[in-house]
Amino acid sequence: MIATSSPGHSSKLIPASAARAPNLRVNERTASAGALGGDGAVVDTHARGYRPPRRALARDNRAVRIETRRLSLTPMTIDDLDEFVAMHAHPDVSRFLGAYERPQALERLAADERQWREYGHGLLAVRAKAGGAWLGRVALRRWPQFGETEVGWALRREAWGHGYATEAASACVGWGLCALGLPRLTAMIEPANRRSAAVARRLGMTPVREDQLLGVTVVVHAVDRTAWTSRTPAAADGTARTPAGTTDVG
Repeated sequence: MIATSSPGHSSKLIPASAARAPNLRVNERTASAGALGGDGAVVDTHARGYRPPRRALARDNRAVRIETRRLSLTPMTIDDLDEFVAMHAHPDVSRFLGAYERPQALERLAADERQWREYGHGLLAVRAKAGGAWLGRVALRRWPQFGETEVGWALRREAWGHGYATEAASACVGWGLCALGLPRLTAMIEPANRRSAAVARRLGMTPVREDQLLGVTVVVHAVDRTAWTSRTPAAADGTARTPAGTTDVG
């Protein structure tokens, strides 16, 4: 089943088979990983102390695969470690996201495994479908101290300027809000990070507050499911229309 909503209507459940569209592949195990109540209602996953029901968890995150016209998004593994460290070593990337030595990157992947186990989402490696080049990563990350789930993105410096960040992040937002049934997503961005703020705007996010994240001042941008589906009509069938094509979850 897939959690869906459309402008002016409350969320409802439809069979995954009914959500199929041309060129859309829906993995029912992945689609059912949304945080759905036993009566079909969408649970407020942003309440403090929330833990998804056992049946909502992606027991095997290898079942998750998201595709756009140009990109393929799959859960990060140890095989992505060297690329991840190299990406963060570039000064233009580390300026806002920090650098990682290999031991720190291993700790980050271990923390990500806990996110997958507890919340059913985490880091996704971004690769070009044409040629398979490793371009970066996106993620859905739960921050218990805020009671919020954040969408994040980072690309290799060489991959900037091609629209990949917006395309990959848009796919990730659609996955979180539509397939996983999250009511709202945030993006916490340093005020000087104008490039990421521009991506957030293209995702339909708006600034909602200033806050502190790990000792750093950030502007919190947010988009909720109603706003997302109203600006991306395809999201009502469990997909997300990106600037470069349709996000497939399967």
